[in-house]
Amino acid sequence: MESLFETLKLKDKTFKHKTLRYQWIMIVFMIFLGIVLIVIDQDQLLTPGVLIIIFSFILLIITLFMTALNVSKSMNLKIKNSIDIVYQNYADQHNLNQKTTYQYQTEDFNLNPWHLVPSYSNIDVDYELKDDQIQMFHAESYNVFGEKRTRTYYFKGLYIITPYPYQDFVYKDKKGISDSIIHALKDIHKKDEHDTKTYPYQKKLLEGNLSSQSELNPPSFFDDLYQFIHTYPFVSSVDIAVIDNNLEIAIATKNIRLPYVKKYTDNELADIKKIVDEDIKMLEEIKEMII
Repeated sequence: MESLFETLKLKDKTFKHKTLRYQWIMIVFMIFLGIVLIVIDQDQLLTPGVLIIIFSFILLIITLFMTALNVSKSMNLKIKNSIDIVYQNYADQHNLNQKTTYQYQTEDFNLNPWHLVPSYSNIDVDYELKDDQIQMFHAESYNVFGEKRTRTYYFKGLYIITPYPYQDFVYKDKKGISDSIIHALKDIHKKDEHDTKTYPYQKKLLEGNLSSQSELNPPSFFDDLYQFIHTYPFVSSVDIAVIDNNLEIAIATKNIRLPYVKKYTDNELADIKKIVDEDIKMLEEIKEMII
């Protein structure tokens, strides 16, 4: 454990922003100097004192903004380092014990179209877990709209892709009211090339709806796969499709499953190991089901 922490600390220390430290010192000094000049209560010092305080508050606003950006960048770096080092460490342990080849990565993603999210949406990936048969992405799909540049999210969770030869179909699970409103309004912004309304055949299935070019039954494993994924307490909905001989599964989660090492405690490692175990178990079960 200590070796993991030491490796992480070295990586985490590569991100430092000394300029901000000097700016905070300068702000405190300027406010103190301005107050002193005003308290002295001499006409020739009053104006400089007020100007110094005004400039210090302008610098304070700028520094607060830069500090917020710095905190965000530092957090993202720690998440990346935790995935690259700690997540992969637990995956390596599983690989050694079970003779598997699972690898986590946090960059250089080879993203083909995801047919269970709008075709025009942006996709941000936190990590990819893969072996030579299957890929799992921890990701979110969204667009930015309006003058305030607010994000509209279509998907947050796990997106799985693996080869599977079958006729094309799309199953969309029942969504909550807020998700349904978002999906109902998405075509206002732009045409979605992945919209299931383009399929002529529609029918109710399980808790959602199946869409396809002609009447068909989903693969034999479909019900078991759906029920299995829903056994995980963090799952809110499951969409399943086969497009161009690829099985795609979009698992929307109820909360963010992205623990990382922040304070270098054993509890943080335990939280990460739990996620790695869940990720790998899910992929192993899915591969078994579709054989």
